[in-house]
Amino acid sequence: MIGVPDTGLWILATLVSFVLGYVWYSDMLFGKQWRKAAKPKKPYVDKLTVTAMSLFSTAVIAWALYFIVFSVGASNFIEGAVVAFYVWLAFFATTSLSRVLWEGTSFRVFLINSAYNLLSLVLMGAILATGM
Repeated sequence: MIGVPDTGLWILATLVSFVLGYVWYSDMLFGKQWRKAAKPKKPYVDKLTVTAMSLFSTAVIAWALYFIVFSVGASNFIEGAVVAFYVWLAFFATTSLSRVLWEGTSFRVFLINSAYNLLSLVLMGAILATGM
């Protein structure tokens, strides 16, 4: 039976991913390049709501990743990172690439977003697996 994730590790994985995203998309790293390539529109809601929803979606991803890591029996940092890599490859990279091919999304945006998703998932998987 699959148990409930260690709350501390789940929160840690969520916060690590969220903070990574904040830094990743800031002007310190790839924010300027991403905005230039993505040409984002103004959000439909205020910045606080966008931030809260981003944090919530990150928490959901961490929760789901826990169940995948647990289901395959990953029990250490490396195994968790490897499982997360395959999750990224199967679900994130392929879906994002389809957006480039079918919607004409910028390949630069794909690279920036996919690299963030990869690093974020690998870190979350590694953190979550240490509690198994």
